Amino acid sequence: MRVSIQEYCKKINRELTFTPIVSIFLSMLTVVIFTVYLYYSIQQRRSPVIYREAQHVSVGASDNSEGQGRPFGSKNGKTYTFDWCQGASRISQKNKIFFPSEEDAKKSGRRLSKLCQQ
Repeated sequence: MRVSIQEYCKKINRELTFTPIVSIFLSMLTVVIFTVYLYYSIQQRRSPVIYREAQHVSVGASDNSEGQGRPFGSKNGKTYTFDWCQGASRISQKNKIFFPSEEDAKKSGRRLSKLCQQ
C-alpha cells in the first residue's frame, strides 16, 4: 500500500494530459491579466494636487468655495493652514487671508500651523 514518491510522480504525469495543462495555463493568465488591470486602474485614479496661481492675496473671501485647497491664515496670526487641517474652522471668514500657494504663505513670514502638522 505504500507508494514511493517516484511512483506517485509517474502516476501524476500519466494523468496530466494536454487539457489540464491548458486549463491551468489559462487560469494563471487570467489572474495575471486581472491583477495588471487592477494595478493600472488604481494608478490612473491617483492625481497630483495642483495649486492654481492667483494674481493677489484675497482678504475676507465671501464665497466659501473660493479658498478650497489653498493655504490661508488669519489677518493677525503668524501661521497658515488648510481647510482639511484641525482648527482651520476657528478662523472667522472675515479674518481669513488666502495665499495663492504654500510658498507664498512662507514668503510672507508665516509658518505651517502645529495643528496642521499632526
